[in-house]
Amino acid sequence: MNARRVKSDNTEKRAPLASVGRFLRKQRQAMGYSLRQVERLAEEQGAPIPFATLSRIEKGKVDPGVGRLRVLLDVYGVSPRVMGEILELERLAGSVTEDVTDLEELFDRAKACAERGETRRALAYLRALMEMHPSSHSERRLRQCALIGMVNLSCTLGKEVLAKEVVDRLLLEPPLEEYRAIVLWWAALVHTDLGAADVGLGLLARCEEVVQPGDSLVPHIDIARSRAYIVLEEVDKARAVAKRVLEKSLEAEEPYIYFPFFGALVDFEMRHQCGEAAGRYYEEMERIFELHADDIQRLVWRWHRARGLMATLRGDHRGALREFQLALAHAIEIDSSFARVFCHHALWKVSLALGDKESADIELRSALRYVRTVDSKYPEFDELRKIGEMDGLGRASLSA
Repeated sequence: MNARRVKSDNTEKRAPLASVGRFLRKQRQAMGYSLRQVERLAEEQGAPIPFATLSRIEKGKVDPGVGRLRVLLDVYGVSPRVMGEILELERLAGSVTEDVTDLEELFDRAKACAERGETRRALAYLRALMEMHPSSHSERRLRQCALIGMVNLSCTLGKEVLAKEVVDRLLLEPPLEEYRAIVLWWAALVHTDLGAADVGLGLLARCEEVVQPGDSLVPHIDIARSRAYIVLEEVDKARAVAKRVLEKSLEAEEPYIYFPFFGALVDFEMRHQCGEAAGRYYEEMERIFELHADDIQRLVWRWHRARGLMATLRGDHRGALREFQLALAHAIEIDSSFARVFCHHALWKVSLALGDKESADIELRSALRYVRTVDSKYPEFDELRKIGEMDGLGRASLSA
């Protein structure tokens, strides 16, 4: 395959200026602009940046400063937040250390790492693949498949803003016909998780128009739709769709999809004081766990968290504390900030219920630290973000 060689060192400490410069150069090249064109576009905005200065910025030799950076991001149509997410991903994922010249080999290595649970290393391979320029249909197909994988892994890390940037890029390319439905589905899921559930429902409607009958994606559309209704707090609609999903799950063999969904439904019903319904979805989680425990090791934290929630429903706060601690241990093991937010939040709440103010403050501090690293819109996350805006951590903890 015709692709440029990827060489980099994962252990190399890259200076922030170099990372910003590389990012700006990639954005300029993606837009098809020359340095002279960018110079002219910046001047049209009333903020001229000389050609030579642009070159030095891209080489990491000059700090663009806040003003120039805003102008350049505006020229390239990129928000500061997206730039921050992409640079953060570079820091998290690192780079490929081997000499790799083949897109298919990069893709296979990314897939193997993802299957082993090596999320960050998988992202490093996907980043390298994404930066290559396909010269044939087969290479374009591989690259788009890699971008879909990148959306998935970004969501796993709680980086929905980055996932949105990638999926929006896919929609604009546009996606190949074989990937159109799955890209629309991911777009719906990402928008929903960022709080734009109405947009998510619209994308799901479009997804249903293009998906093939009998496609394995069909039942997942209902899962995404129910999640959207949960975000919108449309309780009756969420429950109606969830009932259909529950019926389908009994004959499905996709634990990695259904297990976290039923965990979300346990949360949903607990928030609405419907213990009977929460127990029903917990029982389904239990059934899936017994059948597929080896296949969902990265989701074990959800299992212990659900067990903890059911213990709180029974008034067994000590039992809940043990389960939440086990959930946190698994979240740490898989290196997931997303999971740690949920676990620290649960430990904060149960510590308050037990009257352990010191532990409650420790857990709240940890939850506040990790919630800053994720983008997802969940009630627990939003509660923490509001507390983070308050003055006086102790006052927030004790008044919760």
